[in-house]
Amino acid sequence: MSTLEIEDMARMECVNGLAILANTVPSAFWTIVQIYSQPEVLERVRVLAAAAVADEHQDMAGSETRKRKTIDILQIQRSPNKMQHLIQEVIRLRTTGIGPRVVREDVILQERYLLRKGSTVIIPNRAVHFDKDVWGDEADVFKEDRFSVSSPTNHGGHKAAANKVSPKVSPTAYRGFGGGATICPGKHFAIE
Repeated sequence: MSTLEIEDMARMECVNGLAILANTVPSAFWTIVQIYSQPEVLERVRVLAAAAVADEHQDMAGSETRKRKTIDILQIQRSPNKMQHLIQEVIRLRTTGIGPRVVREDVILQERYLLRKGSTVIIPNRAVHFDKDVWGDEADVFKEDRFSVSSPTNHGGHKAAANKVSPKVSPTAYRGFGGGATICPGKHFAIE
């Protein structure tokens, strides 16, 4: 069994702080904005949340009973992934990130651009997330159900549980959490 060196733990802590501050807070903000800016989305979220709320009665000292409400987060998570789809769409539209890659061999793109072996290529997520050839004509429009496989607006949405993509689109089209060896280790915490 290997253990982490103190320097590796420090690196992980720095990255965790970056993820929490740079991604989570803006994503939460934009999720709330998207929900409240569309009354039909707000109503669907309220119905989903209301179904997960239960009344509990707690006996207090004497004959007093206190009523409290609890939210079953697992019920929301087990719902047909509506919240996950909504959050994935917010992340697609509102977050920024890059996909740095090292060129392994010389390659020419479009008979014009030479990428030399050892060079670093930076691919901004927004370029991929707003590509109309990938996401359809409304790539720049918020569609809460875009990631639902049954959605008429699905132009490459993922099946949230299986993390597979519609046959229309490359599996690398959604880069909200990076990809490959550098995929975000907190991806499932963020969506769940």
